[in-house]
Amino acid sequence: MKVILQKIPLRYSDLPLQQPLRWDIYDSEGILLMVKGEIIQNDAKKKTLIMQGCVRYVPKIKNRSSSQINPFTELQHIAHRLERLYHQFPQHYSLYHFPLASEQETLLSQLRHIANNIQSICHNYDNISLSIIHLAHYFEQHYTVYHPLHTAILCQLMAIRLGYSNSQQQALLHANLTCNIASIPHQTQLHQQQSPPDIYQRQKIRHHPEYSYRLLKKMGVTDTLWLNSILQHHEKLDGSGYPKKLVAKDILPEARLMAIADIYCAMVSPREYRAAMPIQTALQEILWYRYKKLDEQYVLTFIEYFGIYPPGSIVRLHNGDVAIVIQSHKDPLTPLVCSIYDEKDIPYQRPLIHQTRLNKYQIKTFIPFDKAFNLSLLWEAIRSV
Repeated sequence: MKVILQKIPLRYSDLPLQQPLRWDIYDSEGILLMVKGEIIQNDAKKKTLIMQGCVRYVPKIKNRSSSQINPFTELQHIAHRLERLYHQFPQHYSLYHFPLASEQETLLSQLRHIANNIQSICHNYDNISLSIIHLAHYFEQHYTVYHPLHTAILCQLMAIRLGYSNSQQQALLHANLTCNIASIPHQTQLHQQQSPPDIYQRQKIRHHPEYSYRLLKKMGVTDTLWLNSILQHHEKLDGSGYPKKLVAKDILPEARLMAIADIYCAMVSPREYRAAMPIQTALQEILWYRYKKLDEQYVLTFIEYFGIYPPGSIVRLHNGDVAIVIQSHKDPLTPLVCSIYDEKDIPYQRPLIHQTRLNKYQIKTFIPFDKAFNLSLLWEAIRSV
Protein backbone atom coordinates (compact mmCIF):
# COMPACT_ATOMS: atom_id res chain seq x y z
CA MET A 1 0.00 0.00 0.00
CA LYS A 2 1.07 3.54 -0.73
CA VAL A 3 -0.11 6.45 1.42
CA ILE A 4 -0.58 9.75 -0.41
CA LEU A 5 -2.05 13.06 0.71
CA GLN A 6 -5.37 14.24 -0.64
CA LYS A 7 -6.19 17.95 -0.68
CA ILE A 8 -9.63 18.81 0.79
CA PRO A 9 -10.96 22.35 0.13
CA LEU A 10 -12.43 23.96 3.26
CA ARG A 11 -15.74 25.84 3.35
CA TYR A 12 -16.73 28.69 5.61
CA SER A 13 -18.82 26.28 7.73
CA ASP A 14 -15.78 24.00 8.23
CA LEU A 15 -13.88 26.64 10.21
CA PRO A 16 -14.96 26.89 13.90
CA LEU A 17 -14.69 30.11 15.88
CA GLN A 18 -13.09 30.10 19.32
CA GLN A 19 -12.35 26.36 19.15
CA PRO A 20 -9.05 24.50 18.60
CA LEU A 21 -8.57 23.48 14.99
CA ARG A 22 -8.70 19.74 14.35
CA TRP A 23 -6.12 19.87 11.53
CA ASP A 24 -3.40 22.03 9.99
CA ILE A 25 -4.67 24.52 7.41
CA TYR A 26 -2.80 25.34 4.18
CA ASP A 27 -3.42 27.77 1.32
CA SER A 28 -4.15 26.53 -2.20
CA GLU A 29 -0.43 26.38 -2.98
CA GLY A 30 0.40 24.21 0.05
CA ILE A 31 1.77 26.93 2.34
CA LEU A 32 0.94 26.38 6.04
CA LEU A 33 -1.46 29.03 7.37
CA MET A 34 -2.53 27.68 10.78
CA VAL A 35 -1.51 24.64 12.84
CA LYS A 36 -3.71 22.05 14.52
CA GLY A 37 -4.92 23.31 17.92
CA GLU A 38 -4.67 26.98 16.96
CA ILE A 39 -7.84 29.07 17.40
CA ILE A 40 -9.60 31.30 14.88
CA GLN A 41 -10.44 34.34 16.97
CA ASN A 42 -12.94 36.21 14.78
CA ASP A 43 -15.06 36.15 11.63
CA ALA A 44 -12.65 38.39 9.73
CA LYS A 45 -9.94 35.73 10.08
CA LYS A 46 -12.32 33.06 8.74
CA LYS A 47 -13.08 35.20 5.69
CA THR A 48 -9.38 35.78 5.09
CA LEU A 49 -8.71 32.03 5.19
CA ILE A 50 -11.51 31.34 2.71
CA MET A 51 -10.17 34.03 0.37
CA GLN A 52 -6.78 32.29 0.49
CA GLY A 53 -8.37 29.07 -0.79
CA CYS A 54 -7.65 27.22 2.46
CA VAL A 55 -7.40 23.42 2.41
CA ARG A 56 -6.47 20.55 4.67
CA TYR A 57 -4.67 17.34 3.76
CA VAL A 58 -5.82 13.86 4.67
CA PRO A 59 -4.06 10.53 4.14
CA LYS A 60 -5.41 8.56 1.22
CA ILE A 61 -4.47 4.91 0.85
CA LYS A 62 -3.90 4.00 -2.76
CA ASN A 63 -4.22 0.27 -3.28
CA ARG A 64 -5.11 -2.11 -6.04
CA SER A 65 -8.86 -1.67 -5.67
CA SER A 66 -8.70 2.11 -6.03
CA SER A 67 -6.62 1.79 -9.19
CA GLN A 68 -9.35 -0.40 -10.66
CA ILE A 69 -11.99 2.33 -10.58
CA ASN A 70 -13.67 2.63 -13.97
CA PRO A 71 -13.71 6.37 -14.75
CA PHE A 72 -16.35 5.91 -17.47
CA THR A 73 -18.67 4.37 -14.89
CA GLU A 74 -17.77 7.02 -12.30
CA LEU A 75 -18.63 9.85 -14.71
CA GLN A 76 -21.94 8.18 -15.55
CA HIS A 77 -22.70 7.92 -11.82
CA ILE A 78 -21.86 11.61 -11.45
CA ALA A 79 -24.32 12.39 -14.26
CA HIS A 80 -27.06 10.48 -12.40
CA ARG A 81 -26.31 12.38 -9.18
CA LEU A 82 -26.30 15.67 -11.04
CA GLU A 83 -29.64 14.87 -12.62
CA ARG A 84 -31.19 14.15 -9.20
CA LEU A 85 -29.73 17.36 -7.81
CA TYR A 86 -31.07 19.45 -10.70
CA HIS A 87 -34.57 18.04 -10.17
CA GLN A 88 -34.58 19.51 -6.68
CA PHE A 89 -33.90 23.07 -7.78
CA PRO A 90 -36.93 23.76 -10.02
CA GLN A 91 -39.21 21.80 -7.70
CA HIS A 92 -38.31 23.76 -4.60
CA TYR A 93 -37.02 27.11 -5.78
CA SER A 94 -38.26 30.21 -7.51
CA LEU A 95 -36.72 33.61 -7.26
CA TYR A 96 -39.19 34.43 -4.51
CA HIS A 97 -39.73 31.26 -2.44
CA PHE A 98 -36.92 29.51 -0.66
CA PRO A 99 -36.72 26.70 1.89
CA LEU A 100 -34.76 26.69 5.13
CA ALA A 101 -31.11 27.66 5.13
CA SER A 102 -30.14 24.12 6.15
CA GLU A 103 -31.84 22.72 3.04
CA GLN A 104 -30.07 25.24 0.85
CA GLU A 105 -26.71 24.26 2.38
CA THR A 106 -27.49 20.58 1.77
CA LEU A 107 -27.98 21.21 -1.95
CA LEU A 108 -24.82 23.31 -2.18
CA SER A 109 -22.87 20.69 -0.24
CA GLN A 110 -23.99 18.00 -2.71
CA LEU A 111 -22.93 20.25 -5.56
CA ARG A 112 -19.47 20.79 -4.04
CA HIS A 113 -19.05 17.05 -3.57
CA ILE A 114 -19.87 16.42 -7.24
CA ALA A 115 -17.40 19.16 -8.24
CA ASN A 116 -14.67 17.54 -6.13
CA ASN A 117 -15.34 14.18 -7.80
CA ILE A 118 -15.07 15.71 -11.27
CA GLN A 119 -11.85 17.48 -10.31
CA SER A 120 -10.34 14.22 -9.04
CA ILE A 121 -11.26 12.25 -12.17
CA CYS A 122 -9.87 14.97 -14.45
CA HIS A 123 -6.58 14.94 -12.53
CA ASN A 124 -6.25 11.15 -12.65
CA TYR A 125 -7.83 10.32 -16.02
CA ASP A 126 -7.41 13.36 -18.28
CA ASN A 127 -7.67 11.52 -21.62
CA ILE A 128 -10.77 9.59 -20.59
CA SER A 129 -12.38 12.74 -19.19
CA LEU A 130 -11.82 14.50 -22.50
CA SER A 131 -13.14 11.53 -24.48
CA ILE A 132 -16.44 11.63 -22.58
CA ILE A 133 -17.18 15.05 -24.14
CA HIS A 134 -17.20 13.41 -27.57
CA LEU A 135 -19.35 10.45 -26.49
CA ALA A 136 -22.49 12.34 -25.46
CA HIS A 137 -24.81 9.81 -27.11
CA TYR A 138 -23.67 7.17 -24.60
CA PHE A 139 -25.17 9.14 -21.70
CA GLU A 140 -28.71 8.32 -20.61
CA GLN A 141 -29.38 11.85 -19.41
CA HIS A 142 -30.74 14.80 -21.34
CA TYR A 143 -28.55 17.53 -22.77
CA THR A 144 -29.50 19.67 -19.75
CA VAL A 145 -27.47 17.29 -17.57
CA TYR A 146 -24.56 16.14 -19.68
CA HIS A 147 -23.83 19.58 -21.23
CA PRO A 148 -22.90 21.29 -17.92
CA LEU A 149 -20.99 18.14 -16.91
CA HIS A 150 -19.02 18.26 -20.16
CA THR A 151 -18.27 21.98 -19.93
CA ALA A 152 -17.16 21.49 -16.31
CA ILE A 153 -14.79 18.71 -17.41
CA LEU A 154 -13.38 20.75 -20.28
CA CYS A 155 -12.87 23.87 -18.13
CA GLN A 156 -11.20 21.78 -15.42
CA LEU A 157 -8.79 20.19 -17.90
CA MET A 158 -7.97 23.59 -19.39
CA ALA A 159 -7.62 25.17 -15.93
CA ILE A 160 -5.01 22.54 -15.02
CA ARG A 161 -3.13 23.25 -18.24
CA LEU A 162 -3.31 27.02 -17.64
CA GLY A 163 -2.01 26.68 -14.07
CA TYR A 164 -5.16 27.92 -12.33
CA SER A 165 -5.14 27.76 -8.53
CA ASN A 166 -7.38 25.28 -6.74
CA SER A 167 -9.80 28.05 -5.72
CA GLN A 168 -10.11 29.12 -9.38
CA GLN A 169 -10.67 25.52 -10.45
CA GLN A 170 -13.38 25.06 -7.83
CA ALA A 171 -15.14 28.29 -8.80
CA LEU A 172 -15.08 27.25 -12.47
CA LEU A 173 -16.48 23.81 -11.69
CA HIS A 174 -19.28 25.29 -9.58
CA ALA A 175 -20.07 27.92 -12.22
CA ASN A 176 -20.28 25.38 -15.04
CA LEU A 177 -22.52 23.05 -13.03
CA THR A 178 -24.94 25.85 -12.05
CA CYS A 179 -24.89 28.35 -14.93
CA ASN A 180 -28.31 27.08 -16.17
CA ILE A 181 -29.72 26.19 -12.77
CA ALA A 182 -32.59 28.71 -12.86
CA SER A 183 -33.86 27.62 -16.26
CA ILE A 184 -33.67 23.82 -16.25
CA PRO A 185 -37.37 23.21 -17.17
CA HIS A 186 -36.98 25.66 -20.05
CA GLN A 187 -33.70 24.02 -21.15
CA THR A 188 -35.35 20.58 -21.04
CA GLN A 189 -38.19 21.78 -23.28
CA LEU A 190 -35.72 23.24 -25.75
CA HIS A 191 -33.77 19.99 -25.92
CA GLN A 192 -36.87 17.89 -26.56
CA GLN A 193 -38.48 20.04 -29.24
CA GLN A 194 -37.88 19.24 -32.91
CA SER A 195 -37.19 22.82 -34.03
CA PRO A 196 -34.70 25.57 -33.06
CA PRO A 197 -35.74 28.08 -30.34
CA ASP A 198 -38.37 30.65 -31.31
CA ILE A 199 -38.13 34.39 -30.57
CA TYR A 200 -39.76 34.09 -27.12
CA GLN A 201 -37.49 31.22 -26.14
CA ARG A 202 -34.41 33.08 -27.34
CA GLN A 203 -35.38 35.99 -25.11
CA LYS A 204 -35.53 33.68 -22.09
CA ILE A 205 -32.17 32.19 -23.06
CA ARG A 206 -30.57 35.65 -23.10
CA HIS A 207 -31.60 36.26 -19.49
CA HIS A 208 -30.78 32.88 -17.93
CA PRO A 209 -27.31 33.95 -16.67
CA GLU A 210 -28.97 36.70 -14.60
CA TYR A 211 -31.64 34.32 -13.28
CA SER A 212 -29.04 31.76 -12.19
CA TYR A 213 -26.84 34.47 -10.66
CA ARG A 214 -29.72 35.83 -8.56
CA LEU A 215 -30.93 32.38 -7.55
CA LEU A 216 -27.52 31.27 -6.27
CA LYS A 217 -26.87 34.57 -4.54
CA LYS A 218 -30.16 34.26 -2.69
CA MET A 219 -29.20 30.72 -1.70
CA GLY A 220 -26.17 32.13 0.09
CA VAL A 221 -23.41 31.69 -2.50
CA THR A 222 -20.83 34.42 -1.83
CA ASP A 223 -17.99 33.32 -4.13
CA THR A 224 -17.82 36.29 -6.52
CA LEU A 225 -15.73 34.39 -9.06
CA TRP A 226 -18.36 31.63 -9.19
CA LEU A 227 -21.23 34.13 -9.49
CA ASN A 228 -19.64 36.53 -11.98
CA SER A 229 -18.38 33.71 -14.19
CA ILE A 230 -22.02 32.59 -14.52
CA LEU A 231 -23.17 36.12 -15.24
CA GLN A 232 -20.56 36.62 -17.98
CA HIS A 233 -20.20 33.18 -19.60
CA HIS A 234 -22.24 34.16 -22.68
CA GLU A 235 -20.52 37.51 -23.19
CA LYS A 236 -18.30 37.93 -26.28
CA LEU A 237 -15.19 40.09 -26.65
CA ASP A 238 -16.75 42.21 -29.42
CA GLY A 239 -19.80 43.10 -27.29
CA SER A 240 -22.20 40.83 -29.19
CA GLY A 241 -22.89 38.55 -26.22
CA TYR A 242 -25.48 38.64 -23.48
CA PRO A 243 -26.96 39.61 -21.08
CA LYS A 244 -24.92 42.84 -20.61
CA LYS A 245 -23.14 43.11 -23.99
CA LEU A 246 -19.81 43.45 -22.21
CA VAL A 247 -16.61 43.98 -24.20
CA ALA A 248 -13.21 42.34 -23.76
CA LYS A 249 -11.83 44.50 -20.97
CA ASP A 250 -14.85 43.82 -18.75
CA ILE A 251 -15.01 40.02 -19.13
CA LEU A 252 -13.33 37.74 -16.57
CA PRO A 253 -10.72 35.27 -17.86
CA GLU A 254 -12.69 32.42 -16.26
CA ALA A 255 -15.87 33.50 -18.09
CA ARG A 256 -13.89 33.61 -21.36
CA LEU A 257 -12.83 30.02 -20.76
CA MET A 258 -16.42 29.00 -19.99
CA ALA A 259 -17.57 30.60 -23.26
CA ILE A 260 -15.17 28.44 -25.30
CA ALA A 261 -16.20 25.27 -23.46
CA ASP A 262 -19.91 26.07 -23.81
CA ILE A 263 -19.71 26.70 -27.57
CA TYR A 264 -17.55 23.67 -28.33
CA CYS A 265 -19.51 21.19 -26.18
CA ALA A 266 -22.79 22.44 -27.69
CA MET A 267 -21.49 21.98 -31.24
CA VAL A 268 -20.26 18.38 -30.75
CA SER A 269 -23.44 17.29 -28.92
CA PRO A 270 -26.53 16.08 -30.83
CA ARG A 271 -29.93 17.74 -30.42
CA GLU A 272 -33.39 16.55 -31.40
CA TYR A 273 -33.38 18.92 -34.39
CA ARG A 274 -29.77 18.39 -35.55
CA ALA A 275 -26.89 15.93 -35.47
CA ALA A 276 -23.66 16.56 -33.60
CA MET A 277 -21.14 18.64 -35.52
CA PRO A 278 -18.02 16.68 -36.57
CA ILE A 279 -15.09 17.32 -34.23
CA GLN A 280 -12.79 18.77 -36.88
CA THR A 281 -15.53 21.17 -38.04
CA ALA A 282 -16.18 22.31 -34.47
CA LEU A 283 -12.47 22.95 -33.91
CA GLN A 284 -12.35 25.02 -37.10
CA GLU A 285 -15.35 27.04 -35.90
CA ILE A 286 -13.71 27.71 -32.53
CA LEU A 287 -10.52 28.78 -34.31
CA TRP A 288 -12.51 31.19 -36.49
CA TYR A 289 -14.35 32.72 -33.49
CA ARG A 290 -11.02 33.79 -31.94
CA TYR A 291 -10.77 36.76 -34.29
CA LYS A 292 -13.61 38.70 -32.67
CA LYS A 293 -15.68 36.81 -30.12
CA LEU A 294 -13.40 34.54 -28.08
CA ASP A 295 -10.11 34.99 -26.22
CA GLU A 296 -7.40 34.25 -28.81
CA GLN A 297 -4.80 32.95 -26.36
CA TYR A 298 -7.29 30.61 -24.72
CA VAL A 299 -8.48 29.37 -28.11
CA LEU A 300 -4.92 28.61 -29.24
CA THR A 301 -4.22 26.79 -25.96
CA PHE A 302 -7.49 24.88 -26.44
CA ILE A 303 -6.58 23.84 -30.00
CA GLU A 304 -3.06 22.84 -28.98
CA TYR A 305 -4.42 20.74 -26.12
CA PHE A 306 -6.97 18.95 -28.31
CA GLY A 307 -4.58 18.22 -31.13
CA ILE A 308 -5.71 16.84 -34.48
CA TYR A 309 -7.36 13.71 -33.07
CA PRO A 310 -8.63 14.45 -29.54
CA PRO A 311 -9.54 11.52 -27.26
CA GLY A 312 -13.06 10.31 -28.00
CA SER A 313 -12.71 10.83 -31.77
CA ILE A 314 -14.09 7.94 -33.84
CA VAL A 315 -11.85 7.13 -36.80
CA ARG A 316 -11.42 4.60 -39.59
CA LEU A 317 -7.99 2.96 -39.79
CA HIS A 318 -6.16 1.86 -42.92
CA ASN A 319 -6.88 -1.79 -42.07
CA GLY A 320 -10.61 -0.98 -42.09
CA ASP A 321 -11.18 -1.04 -38.32
CA VAL A 322 -13.39 1.49 -36.55
CA ALA A 323 -11.39 2.82 -33.61
CA ILE A 324 -11.70 5.37 -30.83
CA VAL A 325 -8.79 7.67 -29.99
CA ILE A 326 -7.85 7.08 -26.35
CA GLN A 327 -4.62 9.01 -25.88
CA SER A 328 -2.79 11.86 -27.57
CA HIS A 329 0.83 11.49 -28.65
CA LYS A 330 3.78 13.86 -29.09
CA ASP A 331 3.19 13.44 -32.80
CA PRO A 332 -0.39 14.74 -33.23
CA LEU A 333 -0.91 12.50 -36.27
CA THR A 334 -0.26 9.26 -34.37
CA PRO A 335 -2.44 8.99 -31.27
CA LEU A 336 -3.09 5.74 -29.44
CA VAL A 337 -6.37 4.14 -30.55
CA CYS A 338 -8.59 1.24 -29.57
CA SER A 339 -10.34 -0.75 -32.32
CA ILE A 340 -13.96 -1.48 -31.43
CA TYR A 341 -15.32 -2.75 -34.81
CA ASP A 342 -13.54 -4.63 -37.58
CA GLU A 343 -13.52 -3.78 -41.31
CA LYS A 344 -16.94 -5.47 -41.70
CA ASP A 345 -18.36 -3.38 -38.84
CA ILE A 346 -18.55 -6.43 -36.59
CA PRO A 347 -17.77 -5.53 -32.96
CA TYR A 348 -14.67 -6.96 -31.35
CA GLN A 349 -15.42 -9.03 -28.28
CA ARG A 350 -12.32 -7.49 -26.76
CA PRO A 351 -11.23 -4.03 -28.03
CA LEU A 352 -7.70 -3.92 -29.43
CA ILE A 353 -5.09 -1.23 -28.70
CA HIS A 354 -3.04 0.00 -31.69
CA GLN A 355 -0.17 2.41 -32.29
CA THR A 356 -1.20 4.50 -35.30
CA ARG A 357 2.40 5.22 -36.24
CA LEU A 358 2.39 1.72 -37.76
CA ASN A 359 1.29 1.74 -41.42
CA LYS A 360 -1.42 -0.87 -40.93
CA TYR A 361 -3.10 1.14 -38.19
CA GLN A 362 -2.66 4.67 -39.52
CA ILE A 363 -5.75 6.84 -39.29
CA LYS A 364 -7.57 7.16 -42.59
CA THR A 365 -10.36 9.55 -41.64
CA PHE A 366 -12.82 10.74 -38.99
CA ILE A 367 -16.19 9.00 -39.28
CA PRO A 368 -19.67 9.61 -37.85
CA PHE A 369 -20.55 6.69 -35.61
CA ASP A 370 -23.50 6.02 -33.33
CA LYS A 371 -23.37 2.23 -32.91
CA ALA A 372 -23.22 0.83 -29.40
CA PHE A 373 -20.03 -0.33 -27.76
CA ASN A 374 -19.22 -1.32 -24.21
CA LEU A 375 -17.39 1.42 -22.29
CA SER A 376 -16.42 -1.08 -19.59
CA LEU A 377 -14.66 -3.26 -22.16
CA LEU A 378 -12.97 -0.15 -23.53
CA TRP A 379 -11.71 0.67 -20.03
CA GLU A 380 -10.38 -2.86 -19.59
CA ALA A 381 -8.40 -2.46 -22.80
CA ILE A 382 -7.06 0.95 -21.73
CA ARG A 383 -6.00 -0.39 -18.33
CA SER A 384 -3.93 -3.04 -20.04
CA VAL A 385 -1.70 -0.48 -21.78
